[in-house]
Amino acid sequence: MYPVRKLNTTPAPCVAEFCKLVVVNTPPCNTNSNFNFIRSTANSQTFTFVPVNQSNAAQYTWTFGDGTGSHDMIATHHYAQPGTYTACLTVWFSPTCASTTCKTIQVTPQINCDSVHVYYTYQADPQVPNKIHFYANSNLPILDQTWTITRLPVAAGTNPVTLHQNNPTYLFPDTGYYRVCLRVVTLGGCIKEYCSTIHIAQVANACILQAYPNPTSSLVNVNVTLTQPEMIHAYMYNSQNVLVREKHVQGVSGLNVVNFTVGDLPAGLYTIKLIYGNHVCYAQFQKL
Repeated sequence: MYPVRKLNTTPAPCVAEFCKLVVVNTPPCNTNSNFNFIRSTANSQTFTFVPVNQSNAAQYTWTFGDGTGSHDMIATHHYAQPGTYTACLTVWFSPTCASTTCKTIQVTPQINCDSVHVYYTYQADPQVPNKIHFYANSNLPILDQTWTITRLPVAAGTNPVTLHQNNPTYLFPDTGYYRVCLRVVTLGGCIKEYCSTIHIAQVANACILQAYPNPTSSLVNVNVTLTQPEMIHAYMYNSQNVLVREKHVQGVSGLNVVNFTVGDLPAGLYTIKLIYGNHVCYAQFQKL
C-alpha cells in the first residue's frame, strides 16, 4: 500500500505593485500673496479682492487702507469715501513661508442714478420699411438691454414681445402704432427705462410666416405651401442683418418644411427670408 499525496490545485495569490512619481508644484512663498481686485458694477466704491493662489492651508490677512481688514480668503469691501487707498494681502503658510503684496486702489464716487439719461434711436430698413433697427444710447456705459414692444391699442389676451439683446432689429408684422420700451442697466447699477411710440406706416409687399418652435435652442422650422413645384430660397439673418445661414431646396406641390439647425448660433432674434416664385416671405424666431 502506497501513501497518497494530495496535490494543491489552488493557484498561488498574485501580487503586483506599480509606483509612479507625482510632483506637486507649489508657488514660491514670495508669490503667494499676489492678488487681483474687481470693482463692482453696481457700486463703484465696492471691491472684491481675490488671491491668485488659494489654499485652505494658508492664513489670509487683508488690510484695505482705510483702517479696516479681513481674514477671508476672498474678501469684499465697501469704501465709505472716494479716494486713493493701499490694499495689502499677507499670506502665512508657516514661520518660514509668508509674504505680503500691496496695490493702490482708486475709489471713484458712486454714480448718482438721477444723472443717468437713456434713450434710443431707430432706423427703418430701406428695402423693408417695417423692419426697424433700434440703437440704445446713454451718457454712461450700458451693461444690459431689454426691449418690450406692445401693439396699440392693447388688445385683450395679447402679450408684448420681449427682446433681451443689444440693439435689436425687429420686423413689425403690420401697420399701426407700437409702444417700444427700453430698460437698461448701466455702469454703477442704475436701472433706467425709456419708452416711445413709433408708427409703422407701410409694410413691405411680403407675407409673414410662423417659425416653430419659437423660441428654440437647436432646430427651427418654417412651413411653405406651394401650388406647384419650384425652388425655395431661404436666408437667415441675425439682429445686425448679417447673413448666417443659407439654403436652397426644391419644393413640391403642397406643404414643404424648411428647417435650419441653430444650436451653434448665439442667443438673439433672427429673421428668415424665403423667396419662391413671386413671393417674398419673412419669419422671426428667438434663439435661446
